[in-house]
Amino acid sequence: MLDRRVRRLGRSGEVLLGGEPFRLLRLSGEAARLLDEPADGDTVTSPRRIELARLLVRGGFAHPIPAERPPSSDEVTVVVPVRDDDAAAARLLEELRAEFAGRVIVVDDGSLDASGVRLEAAAAAAGAELVRRCHPGGPASARNAARSLLSSPFVAFLDADARAPARWLDCLVGHFEDATVGAVAPRVRAVGTGALAAYESLGSPLDLGSQPGIVGAHRRLSYVPSAALVCRRAALEDVGWFEPELAVGEDVDLLRRLEEGGWGVRYEPRSVVGHDSRPGVFAFVRQRFAYGSSAAALERRHPGTVAPFEGNWRAVVAVLATAVVPLAFRRGDILGHRAATWVVFTAVPARSLRSKLRHLGVEAPTVAAVTTVARGQLWAIAGLATALRRVWWPPALVGALALRRLRRPVAGALLAVELASRLRLWLPLWWAARRAPAARSGLRPPEPAPRRPPAPWSVPHPGLLATLLYGLLDDLAYGAGVWAGCLRGRSLRAVLPRLAQRPADSPSSVPRRSR
Repeated sequence: MLDRRVRRLGRSGEVLLGGEPFRLLRLSGEAARLLDEPADGDTVTSPRRIELARLLVRGGFAHPIPAERPPSSDEVTVVVPVRDDDAAAARLLEELRAEFAGRVIVVDDGSLDASGVRLEAAAAAAGAELVRRCHPGGPASARNAARSLLSSPFVAFLDADARAPARWLDCLVGHFEDATVGAVAPRVRAVGTGALAAYESLGSPLDLGSQPGIVGAHRRLSYVPSAALVCRRAALEDVGWFEPELAVGEDVDLLRRLEEGGWGVRYEPRSVVGHDSRPGVFAFVRQRFAYGSSAAALERRHPGTVAPFEGNWRAVVAVLATAVVPLAFRRGDILGHRAATWVVFTAVPARSLRSKLRHLGVEAPTVAAVTTVARGQLWAIAGLATALRRVWWPPALVGALALRRLRRPVAGALLAVELASRLRLWLPLWWAARRAPAARSGLRPPEPAPRRPPAPWSVPHPGLLATLLYGLLDDLAYGAGVWAGCLRGRSLRAVLPRLAQRPADSPSSVPRRSR
């Protein structure tokens, strides 16, 4: 399946524009025809198709869709770390007992005596093995405690407050047919009731969306959570399992080491796992702060892989110049000067890309080149806005307080990006809910449902005010955590942007999801 961001150009679609990293790829005429012809049973079988599929998948132009199959009873072992949450663990174990025939290991990470007794009873009732730790050591140490007990080739990690629906592993185990894949993650959807759960159904850092992808540093998907993660045991042994010193961010650290060791990690949203939302506002803020505080430690362990913004420096220069240069002119001419500045800074990369597209025989190369460069600039704007509201807001506020001239523009920019980011998530759901009654009454034709995996749990529709308030708390807590971690580690590398030196035809990286 081609990535939705890939554009096919040329008379027969032989020129592909996209991938990770972004680039041009020219296929032979035969390869373009193979790409157009449906495979028998949606399965790639011929040697030429296999070769083409590997090329596209490795370049990020396409994503594999392996056949669904249930794992055998001795193929996957489920490991559930838990501490003082015996009620959620008992619920998960009941779900696993009903649908999963394999081995389940519960690791009690130093729970209180009463909770530990209830957890022991729940594990016995579900036929799961229980490993007790006398003192809590964190989720990484709890998962590592099951290491010596495993014999299956794959291990699935599930948080105790996760929800495991029927056949959730069927979409995941097929990815391991590729011997280079070390881990696969399902989509994790927030579950719960109330306004906070409704917000987390839109803005949870565990939910990475409905589009599959390769996971790694400098990619659109830079991480997947260990709340639900299936790993090849050989890959875990190769990189040394989880780092017990990390109380937060241990999953991102593991993914970086898997990538450095040559193992691939994939995100498969066809499989959907639930996860309880935070029980209250304080727990919500504390979690987001902790996520942010892990950025400095991760940057120290894996230099150059943690940045609030990553993109092509040419796109960034074009965006900033278009915004700043016209301010030197009279107010009445700002719009015209802004357009002229954009044309000047867009002309060079667009001309370079146009030349390459014309050489490849692409029709209307000027239009394709200008739209591609403009799209890259829009990505740069989105990425800069995300970095501003998530990480860079503390220095922006300090500058605004120190210089009166900056107060109005900084306040306006922060308000605009915060509103835009939340409305982008909230408006589609509001519009779908508004149109649904009219479609059922026959006043308007029903619209196609959005492409997202069906969720087996109902989550209330978020209100606009709750979305804005919780979104603001989310950004404030995460940004404060990032700066606190940087001050604690005496390094600001985790808050610095990463501007890549890429070809002139390359737009900036798409906005990445940050925890």
